[in-house]
Amino acid sequence: MKEKVYVGIDIGTTNSKVLILGKNGKILDLIKIETPRIFINNVEYVNLFQLENLIDEVLKDLKNFYLIQGMSFSSFGESVVPVKGGFSLHEPLMWYEECTLDIMKEIEPLVVKYAPYKISGLKKSYTYSIYKILWMKKHLNFEEPDYWLPLSSYFVYKYTGKAIWDITQACRTLFFDVHQRKWIDELLDVVGLKVQLGQLAYTSNYIGKNNEGIPIFLGGHDHFTGLYGISKILNTENIVYDSMGSASVIAALAYEKSNELHFEKPFMEPTGILGAAFEDNQYYLENSIKYYGKFLEWIMKLINITPNSVNFKKINEEIEKMGKIEEKIYFIGGGDLIAGEQKSRLNILNASLNINPPEIVQSAYIYLCAMSKMIYDSLERFISSDSIYIASGGNTLNETFMNYKATLLEKYIYIFSTPETTALGASIASVIGSNDMVTLSNVSENLNITKVEPIPKIKKPLLDSFERISQLYEKVKRNRITDILE
Repeated sequence: MKEKVYVGIDIGTTNSKVLILGKNGKILDLIKIETPRIFINNVEYVNLFQLENLIDEVLKDLKNFYLIQGMSFSSFGESVVPVKGGFSLHEPLMWYEECTLDIMKEIEPLVVKYAPYKISGLKKSYTYSIYKILWMKKHLNFEEPDYWLPLSSYFVYKYTGKAIWDITQACRTLFFDVHQRKWIDELLDVVGLKVQLGQLAYTSNYIGKNNEGIPIFLGGHDHFTGLYGISKILNTENIVYDSMGSASVIAALAYEKSNELHFEKPFMEPTGILGAAFEDNQYYLENSIKYYGKFLEWIMKLINITPNSVNFKKINEEIEKMGKIEEKIYFIGGGDLIAGEQKSRLNILNASLNINPPEIVQSAYIYLCAMSKMIYDSLERFISSDSIYIASGGNTLNETFMNYKATLLEKYIYIFSTPETTALGASIASVIGSNDMVTLSNVSENLNITKVEPIPKIKKPLLDSFERISQLYEKVKRNRITDILE
């Protein structure tokens, strides 16, 4: 007899994951697919045709073993697919593609007028969907679409024919009013898109069934779908969620009582983002580090070491043997808290000529942990004192790095037994949408959670490094050194 399951599918930057969650609350399988990409005229897109075929093959195999009770999709934000008549018209731009920079400059007066921070909750960035849509309309040749949809909603559209945006994805467009929870019609009008985005709904909404009768529920932006799943599994909203994938997002949930979250400017200058969460009056506050796992991969490749778990373990052993914690090199990444939203660049500052690989990697750990501390410190005033810090992603498997992070944050960090929290969150969206509280309870009982504790003996050197890093970045901002980092 086939086992009844829920399926969560997460479309990621590097890999896409299919997580199979049993009604017994156990993760029965996790299938990884390399997310296919394609370059056309030096512009990078998701190879959507290939991705669809890969996912269809996985689902075809799953049906031989399981009875799927519900399915949800999550994906990275900002990439959008033009669709018509049930099909895609073109591959979507990758979320980090820089071809949109000129469009951003061109329409900046419209954004300032119709979608300022106090309405959109967004910092300045070339990555948002508005710029991708306008660039694709200007430079590519395809029919006028019925709708533009994020990747997570595209798959819902493919299987149900319904064009629905998850609100967490709408928050990444610059077309969305986070307070009124609706599209900014004035901006849509002026760029000619008023009827081409679709309806809005919260995560876990039931959308319809596919041709085989499988219920499809709404999932959204990858990091926030993970946050959604964790909040439901733990039955609490007092969470700080640190999603450490190729990029990192640190987010917390908050409810507004009397317009106290109607900010005129970013709550963390210059990059704090406010978004609509999972129900009315609920918001998320977040800040992101554009290169996290990708940054560590880049560092390892730079010193001619293949970035895999075995080699990270070896370099960590060398770091431990040094017996000293000190930043020997500084970094500024495009899009980090210091450089703002510059181009996709990583800059090395103040490296000595005799620096060795363990010192370079240790400095990279300290840099990333310092960025996370800056974000957490900015969120503390909005969250409950009993909030717990949850981390997910492949970096949670790096013991040395996680010890540094817990110590610098001066927080216990709790880690779910699966690093694929986003795919799990997508499956939980189906569970909640199905109102299957028994399965949710089973997940809560079966999911192991480990704890990383601060290490007192390394606290002072890490805090000293953080102080030096903070002082350096204040000089960078004060002297506008970021102007030359493009």
